[in-house]
Amino acid sequence: MPQMDGITFCRKVKENTVTAKIPFILLTAKTDSLTRIKGFNLGIDDYMEKPFDKQLLIARIEALLGNREKLQLAPI
Repeated sequence: MPQMDGITFCRKVKENTVTAKIPFILLTAKTDSLTRIKGFNLGIDDYMEKPFDKQLLIARIEALLGNREKLQLAPI
């Protein structure tokens, strides 16, 4: 992204109470562990490195949304 990196964007999304609950998958060319750790500490739900497999991305999205739905329906 020309004006900010994915970590900065994630920080902005997660700091906003309106958008904080949106599932977040970071697609990035950065492969170092420190970047991944920063992302997970910010609340990223998943991390995929570029280049990525489209079908794998779709499977991860479906699993993430399915798990969120199960959590919402689970009795407390």
